[in-house]
Amino acid sequence: MPVQTDFIAEEALVVLSGGQDSTTCLYWAKQRFAGVRCISFDYGQRHRIELDCARRVAAAAGVSQVCIPMDTLAALGGNSLTDKRIPVGLQVEPGSGLP
Repeated sequence: MPVQTDFIAEEALVVLSGGQDSTTCLYWAKQRFAGVRCISFDYGQRHRIELDCARRVAAAAGVSQVCIPMDTLAALGGNSLTDKRIPVGLQVEPGSGLP
């Protein structure tokens, strides 16, 4: 697959989770765009360290970062990322209505 190297836009918005993949994307974008900004999402995740890492990565890269609260997603149904009552790695029984 060819990699695009000529971009029309001068700015990039990187979705930054604080993990290795999004950090790599951030530094990739910094090499190719004049302006780079980051956006993160607080969906009530159990592992709050992700958002702390995203803030530190953005600061180290010298870019602005905005964190959007998405706590209303919990109303759609619980999962092990956001509900401490559900153990991480819980296997859902087939036919329970969940994919």
